[in-house]
Order: sequence, then structure tokens, then C-alpha cells
Amino acid sequence: MITREGVCGLFDHWKTVLGLERWPIRIDFEELDAETHTMEIHRSSQYDRATVKVNSWVVADGGACPDSWQGYRSGEITWLDVEEAVVHELLHARIGRLWQAINLL
Repeated sequence: MITREGVCGLFDHWKTVLGLERWPIRIDFEELDAETHTMEIHRSSQYDRATVKVNSWVVADGGACPDSWQGYRSGEITWLDVEEAVVHELLHARIGRLWQAINLL
């Protein structure tokens, strides 16, 4: 079963692996506008901080996906799916400044 504590633990682990341990990253569990997303990140453009929103269905009802989303064949989100989403969102934070430099070119 996927829990809030488990998701937060994944963020703590991957922040260290990706060199983001100094970043304050707030994790909010809430209904996202796009229920097809498991998570989304909002990174500060000027400071090393971010907020990650985790869709509440990820940790509710045993991780049962909404009917409108066909992302997982089994209809349930797995631990590996959540870990991949965590890494995906943290990579957005990690390469954020790189994209700023590319856009300046």
C-alpha cells in the first residue's frame, strides 16, 4: 500500500541522490486539476525551492486510478510507478536552470 510517509520517504531519498538535499521541497497531497497526472512540480525560477503536488488518489483507496485515466493497465498504481514519478518531478527541478540557459541562447 502506498502511503504519504512512503511517498515523502522517496522524495527524501531521491533528493539526496540527485543533489537536491539543500532544497526545501514541500509536498502537498491534493486533487490536481488534471486528474491524469500523478504529480506536478512548481519550481521557483529564482531560488532553489519547489512545491510538488501529489494527486490525492495516489495514496487513497489503495492507489486505485480514476476511471478517466488509463495510465496503468492494472488500474492500480504501483510502488515503482510512484518512484518513477518522484524521480521525474525532481529531475525537472534539477535541470531547471539548464533550461533557463538554453532559452537565453
